[in-house]
Amino acid sequence: MIYRPLGKASLKDLKNYKVPDPEDEERYSRVIKLKEKFGDMHAVMVDLSCTIFELSWYLRGMENLLMDMYRNKNFVNYLMDKILEFYIPAAKKLAKIGVDIIWIGDDVGMQTGMVMSPEMFREFLKEIYRLLINEVKRLNKNIKIAFHSDDYITPIIGDLIEVGVDILNSIQPKCMDPA
Repeated sequence: MIYRPLGKASLKDLKNYKVPDPEDEERYSRVIKLKEKFGDMHAVMVDLSCTIFELSWYLRGMENLLMDMYRNKNFVNYLMDKILEFYIPAAKKLAKIGVDIIWIGDDVGMQTGMVMSPEMFREFLKEIYRLLINEVKRLNKNIKIAFHSDDYITPIIGDLIEVGVDILNSIQPKCMDPA
């Protein structure tokens, strides 16, 4: 990425930022075809990874976002809520289509620890994941939620289970105990 569209944005700029249209039917045409063709024989999984944290730093820049998480919490909360304006309707649409697994997640781990403290994860991300997962499972209680993060996330595994994650990817033996 060479451009961060919200790198220098103020809260006012963010309020005017338009997210892509999650209702655009073309976004789902291939998923519908896959579900029709393979849905009776195979699980159909859709990838919505880079869900909240990663998309936030793609738009804002990693350094800006991490600084905002300490100094400008209202901006971060508004940014993540803005991102949900796309992800919740998109995930609900996928649940209605009948996909079997929705793959979400954000790289919140590193080889040596987490990108942020577990407390910060809980402050900014945990309830967002709970909201997203609850909206999906309310429409389709059988849908499975897979969560991806690179590297060490042991301190938040219980949080992920609590918010409804069914599948964890990945367990990395170099920095996490597979047991």
